Amino acid sequence: MRIITNSVRKIHGDKPGNKAIYLTLAFTLLIWLLIASLHCLAFYKDTLRTRPDAKMSFEYITILPGYILLAAISCGFAIAFSTKNENWPSSKDMLLSACLTIVLGLPVLSGLAVFMDTTLNHPAYTMQAALSKRPGFFYFTDAALLLFSYLMQAAYAFWLKSQAENLAYIQQNNESLALRLRLLQGQLKPHFLFNALNSISALVRTADRQLASSALEKLSELLRYVVHSGKHEWLSVADEIAFTKAYLDMQMLRYGERASISWNMANEAWQDLACPPLLFQPLVENAIHHGVEQNHEICHLQIELARKNDMLEFRISNPLFKQTCNKKGHGLGLSASRDRLAILYGSRATLKTTAATDSYTAILEFPLLFLKQT
Repeated sequence: MRIITNSVRKIHGDKPGNKAIYLTLAFTLLIWLLIASLHCLAFYKDTLRTRPDAKMSFEYITILPGYILLAAISCGFAIAFSTKNENWPSSKDMLLSACLTIVLGLPVLSGLAVFMDTTLNHPAYTMQAALSKRPGFFYFTDAALLLFSYLMQAAYAFWLKSQAENLAYIQQNNESLALRLRLLQGQLKPHFLFNALNSISALVRTADRQLASSALEKLSELLRYVVHSGKHEWLSVADEIAFTKAYLDMQMLRYGERASISWNMANEAWQDLACPPLLFQPLVENAIHHGVEQNHEICHLQIELARKNDMLEFRISNPLFKQTCNKKGHGLGLSASRDRLAILYGSRATLKTTAATDSYTAILEFPLLFLKQT
């Protein structure tokens, strides 16, 4: 074991990342020790039929050198495969290596077995006589063990390679999704800012400086949250609700008595539950655009937030009137929200919109997660 370990150190060094090869070598030696023990037990049982005074330790010494050779060959293959990494051998090279292992190893392994047998069990036999009396099945067994010493390491190395490739693919896919998520969140920020500035611009045109000044103060608070949200993948539901209410307060400065809002929220520890930043705001913005901005009638928005088993449901409804203008939005907020939900939750989250005769409802459902889990 010391010789093998020193060889590994010369090839790989003593870096912590090489612990895997040391574990592989240790596991390889353990496997061959187990096979040698089983072989010795079976051989000892057969020997007792002709020699009742046979000792198991003596039989073990007889076969042990052969298994030490097999273990050394197997460890050599383990070291060789660990250096391949990217340059994995072709099928032709692997077949050639397996054949060479048998052709070169069989004379050595069989010769060692015969030498130990003549030395310990039949000292009167010559090597030539012992080879001629040796059953042919023993040569087949030696060849199978040599082939196993190669295939065991090849199969394990191939499994490690496939695991590394799968891990690299998953990591690359996660990085791609993370980039896509940042782009989507980045799209929402200027979209939010554009609509907020549009509301302030409308206040400025009314020449109501006090309302415009209040709106600018609220916008500065909202922007601080937007900047803060860019540093975190998850925030609490309570933070998102506070941001959404602040956004609605700013919009209400513009629409005044034309709009009203009712909140229906269950009594939950919302500060402990996780939520992606800027998740509710696009739905609220969509309701304002279609329910308040395009009409001159009184509009009432209804917002509900509830926990349903392991899901959270955010629901917002706005009335539909006979349109006095035909100003259509570009749907960026809702489409970006759906894409973000798909990346973060997969098929577990949904965003549905339904239009009835006199109302429009958006229902957002996403899995319940605690902040300490994210």
